[in-house]
Amino acid sequence: MEICQELFLDDVVRIDVYRASDVSCLLPALVNLQSIATTSVQLLADPVLSLALDDSFEDATALLKASPTVKSGPSRAAQGMVYSHEVTATAEIGIADLTAAIDRLYAQDYYIIYTRASGDKHFGFALPQTCTHNLDVSDGSGHTASLKLKYSSMSAPIPMVS
Repeated sequence: MEICQELFLDDVVRIDVYRASDVSCLLPALVNLQSIATTSVQLLADPVLSLALDDSFEDATALLKASPTVKSGPSRAAQGMVYSHEVTATAEIGIADLTAAIDRLYAQDYYIIYTRASGDKHFGFALPQTCTHNLDVSDGSGHTASLKLKYSSMSAPIPMVS
């Protein structure tokens, strides 16, 4: 019997989305890592998209209305465990910039760095050609947008350690 083990990453205050081509990292492809050294992930460019809970993050593309939901769950596949990830967030400030950033992610693989309230960071390493996104500007005034990012990987979000 298969037991669903959906995992949630709590108290995320910032999400940075990088095109895969803008990140250089040394990770074994088929290993579920317990942590990754911060020095193993080299960011070659600024994030395409930054979402933050408050304006203390001055470089954020958009401000979130509430904490984002970050969940992942494993399933068995021929190559081992594959994790499906889903990030859901609602933004209320910076909608035009958010829309432009999402357009730049079209047909791109991406990696995500999650920052928690404690300052701890987690790395979401997507498998090639598994990234999808959906942006819905729901109210007529264009002041609120719902964003959903999905990708698959070989692990849950990986804690980044110094």
